[in-house]
Amino acid sequence: MNVMWTALIALALCCIAPDTRAEGTIDPAVWGPYAQMAGKQATFRDDSGRTIHEEYRWIEPGRVLQHVQTRADGGKVVYQATISATGVPGQLDAIYETDWLKGPRVILLRGPSVALWADAILFQPAKQVALNPDGTWTERTVKLNPNLEVVQVKSVQPRSDVAALPPATASEQPAALATAATPAGAPTAASAPAVAASLPAPAVVAAPVSVPAATPIRITFGGMEEWIGKPLIGVQAGEIIELQRRSESELAVQFYSYTGTPISRYVFHADVDSGELVITEAPFTDAKQKWAQWQGQSLLLGSSTGRLLGGLNRYHTLTARRAGILVSWTYHRSNAIGMTTDEGDKTEEVFVPVTEALVAASATAQEEKQHMAALSAERRRQDQEDSARMAQAFIGGFVQGMGEAQQSYQQQDQKQAEFLRDTQSQVRAVEAYRRSQLQRAQAEQSAKSSTVAAPASVTAAPAATPGNSIATATSAKATATVPPKTSAAAAPKADAASSTSAQQDTRARQQAALAEAERKQQEDWQAYLQSEKAGIRLAAATCPGGQGRYYIGGKRPTQKSCVNVHYEARCPGTPSGQGARGTLANFVGGANCMGDTAALGGMLSCPAEQVRVDVLEVTGCT
Repeated sequence: MNVMWTALIALALCCIAPDTRAEGTIDPAVWGPYAQMAGKQATFRDDSGRTIHEEYRWIEPGRVLQHVQTRADGGKVVYQATISATGVPGQLDAIYETDWLKGPRVILLRGPSVALWADAILFQPAKQVALNPDGTWTERTVKLNPNLEVVQVKSVQPRSDVAALPPATASEQPAALATAATPAGAPTAASAPAVAASLPAPAVVAAPVSVPAATPIRITFGGMEEWIGKPLIGVQAGEIIELQRRSESELAVQFYSYTGTPISRYVFHADVDSGELVITEAPFTDAKQKWAQWQGQSLLLGSSTGRLLGGLNRYHTLTARRAGILVSWTYHRSNAIGMTTDEGDKTEEVFVPVTEALVAASATAQEEKQHMAALSAERRRQDQEDSARMAQAFIGGFVQGMGEAQQSYQQQDQKQAEFLRDTQSQVRAVEAYRRSQLQRAQAEQSAKSSTVAAPASVTAAPAATPGNSIATATSAKATATVPPKTSAAAAPKADAASSTSAQQDTRARQQAALAEAERKQQEDWQAYLQSEKAGIRLAAATCPGGQGRYYIGGKRPTQKSCVNVHYEARCPGTPSGQGARGTLANFVGGANCMGDTAALGGMLSCPAEQVRVDVLEVTGCT
């Protein structure tokens, strides 16, 4: 009996303390400072001033070492790395993982007390881990030169409170030792070959003894039990979900991409007495609150940012179905008192057991999605280039259009000045003609007045005789000296009639001259408008910022005066008179969108380059 108890005690000691036996054989030449850091724990403050607890624990003694950093205020894992021996002298391999980043690193040993994480990447800079003489260690963030020599120390984080790790419990034993999976009282040859060889074989084999041990209570997670440990793939997005039982009462929900890369993870456990779910890990680093609970047969996992003026609530709802698990993602914004402020965004995905066909289909779908994303990116790039070219053309067109407009305005001013000079010259000519006609009329009137005033008796005097010559001479002298009364009375009336006739004749001639000048001017104006109509060329175009509307513009051969251009725009096959009509008021002309253009009032079904624009009429500006 004593022999049997001795064997059992030796077997238990062998199973409980494998790390101590293994760590004594760790080669510092292979593990550098980690040979002494393994099996220890320490604390330090990160760059944000938070206290971080870290520990180094063997997963497989001498082969795989686990490094874990957790926050002292809540136990959340913020960083972990798995360090492995490579067989290459002076080199170790590591796989690191944070909440949102994961990847490989190479560790170069610089002697038995210094390790250099040399392959710096974004957000994971190069660092140096150095063992101190007092058994503590210090981690430094450094900058290296091409020869992998430290040229700058960016930050220093010394470790304190260094102590040995407590003995691992049965649930924490490494899988390689097979102690957690071995029932109590059933030793294996691999676990204690030396003890079994030193004891009588019949005593151990013939009389097995069961040692009472506390059996953990296994929590059943409802309908999720059927899918624990079975990878499930999403029918639409191709993501993969796996329920992982981490202990008798703890469950993890791990999400992967279709390539197998971890995306996010929930970890929660159930209280043995109340069955209440307590979430210990959520995938969102900004979560201030997190919870897990049952809603009927559905498992609700959630988190909230919980900001002062409101936050973002995120939920994952898992519902077990006969064919798989229905997963719903819901996002809601809430105000300061927790009330929902929007309808939220909800998506659903059915996850079914992974098969080769589904994986192939998912890979094909993802490739097509990536191809479409690449096409969309290329299309966006082309749109950006087109926008840049359009903006450049817009700027160039603006400068050119302003130059053309300025030149056009100058030409128009010159034409208007010439037209004004021509009009003033015609007015001066008419006024000169009127003055000459008035002077001519006045001269004729003066001539007529002098003719009427001549004595009529001089021409009508009788012939003189010798007997009465003296009397005749006296009478003739008197007659010549005093005009007859009838001639003196008729003279004013004749003068007035002659003056009125002359004035009327002058006015008639003036009016005729003005009418002729106006007629000539109107003929010239109409001829000018017809020449403008024949020379103006209009077209339709789409302009930047026009929201797809058509703009009518074109070129004007001459700018002599202000004109309005009436037009009709129509597509091929549309009869004349049934198109969209409009007017370009005070049209100057321009070769692009920065010229003189106007939006088309109606919509046309053909492209802008196919639109025909006819000039219906050109009129003067009012």
